[in-house]
Amino acid sequence: MITKRADDWTGSVRIIGLSIDQNMDKVKDHVEKKGWGNVEHYWRSKSSCSEVYSVSGVPHVMIIDKQGKIAYKGHPASRPNLEEDFDNLKKDIPLTG
Repeated sequence: MITKRADDWTGSVRIIGLSIDQNMDKVKDHVEKKGWGNVEHYWRSKSSCSEVYSVSGVPHVMIIDKQGKIAYKGHPASRPNLEEDFDNLKKDIPLTG
């Protein structure tokens, strides 16, 4: 999606992966196998971010609007069209559902 929409989203949409893998080598392997080289990736290591943001399972998505507020938090399959969500937030149209 980020590759397909690069021309539309560069400078306004960021997709960031946060890994809960056991070590950085697993993160690197996973990113390489999936071909996700153009997505920002971070490894949470021993961070408490899962507890802070009440993340209890994976995959988990948080969509942040232009004002820095969480517009959606949950399983990505619960959003019928993430591309449309990103396009709407770019236009300051709030997410529904």
